Amino acid sequence: MLTNAFYAFYDLHRPAYYAFAQARLSTEEARVAVAHLFSLVADNWTSVVNERRPSA
Repeated sequence: MLTNAFYAFYDLHRPAYYAFAQARLSTEEARVAVAHLFSLVADNWTSVVNERRPSA
């Protein structure tokens, strides 16, 4: 089950990830890439938030 923390992370970071992807890919490819990225993050959310340094 995803927590409010995931949705806050998504709302905060999705625009930047999408802008980065769209600068390098077509609009549709950027949309798919960012959707896939957040799907992977969601699938591994518990592991991510339990890491000492999740950005590493």
